[in-house]
Amino acid sequence: MSAKKEFVTAMKWGQGQDDISTEGRARLFTGKSRELLLNKFLKELEEGTKSKSIQHHLILGIRGIGKSFFLSRLYDKVIEGAAGNAWVPIKTRENEDQVTSAQAFMKMLIQYLKETPLGEASEDPDAVYATDDEHREVHLAMERLDVLCAKKKKKILLLLNNFD
Repeated sequence: MSAKKEFVTAMKWGQGQDDISTEGRARLFTGKSRELLLNKFLKELEEGTKSKSIQHHLILGIRGIGKSFFLSRLYDKVIEGAAGNAWVPIKTRENEDQVTSAQAFMKMLIQYLKETPLGEASEDPDAVYATDDEHREVHLAMERLDVLCAKKKKKILLLLNNFD
């Protein structure tokens, strides 16, 4: 795919940035301030591997400024090992619309996890619907994820993209 075609795809509304190769996203990701911000996030992630605390970041901006594209580049860099090897990144699709409850969120998370190095050890996504007690099932799923991550010495980096 040519760089020009990739650029056009990246600017489309929706999941366009996911259709671009990692190399294409790297070529399109320009600007000193964006690189500095990306490197800041990567450094914080690398430092976060030593911590038990959880860090949250919220990326805000007007439509079209590159928030989703930034998450895609962060995902690429983490996959490449730029933040150490403890992180298993999960990046949701833009405007995920099937998440209507905590159980649906956990099911989605486990489905994405299936595509990662932790996938073979993760549970059946539908297990979060084992009973009608949503709070209990979500809590149990979180406990199982904690055990899995501790056993594999990994941390999940969850990159949520435009959740409504």
